[in-house]
Amino acid sequence: MPSLIDYLLANRIQAGVLSGIKVNNPVSGGEAAAILRKQVKKAVVITLGEHGHVVDQGEGPAHVGSFAVEARDYSVAFDAFVGGFCADLIVEQSVTQAAAFGSAAGALALARTGSQASFTARKEIQDFLKQGPHTASR
Repeated sequence: MPSLIDYLLANRIQAGVLSGIKVNNPVSGGEAAAILRKQVKKAVVITLGEHGHVVDQGEGPAHVGSFAVEARDYSVAFDAFVGGFCADLIVEQSVTQAAAFGSAAGALALARTGSQASFTARKEIQDFLKQGPHTASR
């Protein structure tokens, strides 16, 4: 039966439950993404907290580093990541670019306190992305 899922976004704990692999770093995140990628149409993105995120679009997992911010409130970081990813993907960016945008949104949310105050405007995320610490690897 073909998958009905286009994109699977998961944090490391969710990815571990779904894949059966304990995800705690980019290597195990890549292994989990490769397993999960077989079950989706387009891409798997796994967030790894301070270790960044892994994207697998069917050509093997790629790791992207995180932004260095002072963590103040963890409550909405993943929600901000997902929102940023979806918002950027809608404007027809690549999955890798959308994941980087989501990562920036999540980092900005992490550096603030309070749910509503943690979400920010697209322009601020774009400006923050320009400072990007991302180091990608396969």
